[in-house]
Amino acid sequence: MNVFKKAYTKLKYMYNKNRSIKYLFIDSAIIQNMNCSNKNKINYHYKMKTKKTTKLSIICDNNYTICSYDISNPKIHDNKLTKPLVKKLECKAKPILVGDKGYINKHLKLFKNKRKIKLVTPLRKNQKNSKRINHKNKKTLIKRFKVEVLFGILKRTYKRLQLIYDRSMKNYETFLIMAFTCQFMKAIIRK
Repeated sequence: MNVFKKAYTKLKYMYNKNRSIKYLFIDSAIIQNMNCSNKNKINYHYKMKTKKTTKLSIICDNNYTICSYDISNPKIHDNKLTKPLVKKLECKAKPILVGDKGYINKHLKLFKNKRKIKLVTPLRKNQKNSKRINHKNKKTLIKRFKVEVLFGILKRTYKRLQLIYDRSMKNYETFLIMAFTCQFMKAIIRK
């Protein structure tokens, strides 16, 4: 695992060296767990009551490269996972973090301002000022599809990531890091 981790960190450094990232996108996906025995990161999800699952949370940029990731228990709400994901970020500029309605939280917005990252989410129907949304924020919310596309790319291209067959979570995380490294290589080649 150390070899892949080193390659991942080196490529991530090469990719982020001269870049100023303007937009970051955050989302989570539920992955069905077949054999893994790590009790901290496995639980039953409300959509799949009879199957054990794990949650994969990702922050990505415009080029479908992963800036930060976390594997966790699916019962943990999305807005509680944002704090550890943002701590793992390595950004020079002040990016705008774009998420869905699951990331709305007053305390989270205060945390983002201290971290110099602005959080943009769509408003709920019962939320105050729901009719007034900034035109600039609407344009950024339209770009949120990129993180959904990234999950699709990861699951289609790397079939090994669709289901967790490994006994330990470290093995699955190694495959994740391999896939993320390939995504960085593709992004560096596209430059």
